[in-house]
Amino acid sequence: QIALTARDPLSEEALKWWQSADDPWQALATCMEIAEAEGSGDPASFLSNLAVHQDGSCNGLQHYAALGLDHFGGEQVNLVPGEKPSDPYTTVCRQVVENIKKDIADPDFDEHKREIAQLVVDKVDRKVVKQTVMTTVYGVTYIGARDQIANRLREKYGEGGSDELTAREIREASGYIASVTLKSVGDIFKGAKTIMQWLT
Repeated sequence: QIALTARDPLSEEALKWWQSADDPWQALATCMEIAEAEGSGDPASFLSNLAVHQDGSCNGLQHYAALGLDHFGGEQVNLVPGEKPSDPYTTVCRQVVENIKKDIADPDFDEHKREIAQLVVDKVDRKVVKQTVMTTVYGVTYIGARDQIANRLREKYGEGGSDELTAREIREASGYIASVTLKSVGDIFKGAKTIMQWLT
């Protein structure tokens, strides 16, 4: 398929194949590059001109962790070598769930908020907190975080999703989860929080 696509990308068979790729133009470019490498006579030393796309691990937090010499925060955003890559969104998500469980177990915690916490403790996942974690370093406010989380809850558990939560429950839960998420980010990325406070 690769050779056919490189040789005749507009043939019916090739066109159908490369256009079904996740990134069709990247797939076509890769096929052509592989064919050129094979045709060079020495594929092992062929100098490829394909761009290598890399993504950071929550770039804003990477910058703050570096500025603050925050070793623990740096581990979370892969600035410090580790056995395997870290996922800052999963780390924060776990902290959020842990904090929600602490609130549920706290006998002095507000009863209405405890009901909200119990309602959402098993509904908080990486996707629910990701946007808020990502935008924290760009100055997301409590209201912005609440709205971001409400959108994720609505998609998954509201009318557009499983319809498990009412609009009112989503509104109350998103406010609670936003507070816990912002606190969790601050607890994990202490250096980033300190620098952000200093800058403002």
